[in-house]
Amino acid sequence: MNKVMRQAPPSNTAKQIVCKKCKSTQITGQRRGFSFGKFFLCLSLLLILPIIVSVGTFSIDSDAVYNLFAVIGLILFFMIVPLAIILGLSGRKRIVNGCMNCGYKWFAGKK
Repeated sequence: MNKVMRQAPPSNTAKQIVCKKCKSTQITGQRRGFSFGKFFLCLSLLLILPIIVSVGTFSIDSDAVYNLFAVIGLILFFMIVPLAIILGLSGRKRIVNGCMNCGYKWFAGKK
């Protein structure tokens, strides 16, 4: 009279990740890491800015304005590298999915 009820094995209903380009299922997920592109973009922009400020001061006759631009240029010069490093490190913990078949990469969670 004791009937053992058999339960169906749990079905594997987890959504499988596929590549958006080639539809391959060979996907890896990694942290993005340091962005050298953002680093060098910020570095180049912040290096050009003091040069523009210093070139603009050659036509100014007032010593007070020249000294102000010199101080601003000096402050920007010493802030260039730390700001570029901080910008390069931003978003380093984001997950990037990569297809091992075709090499396509995309951020996890984006559709």
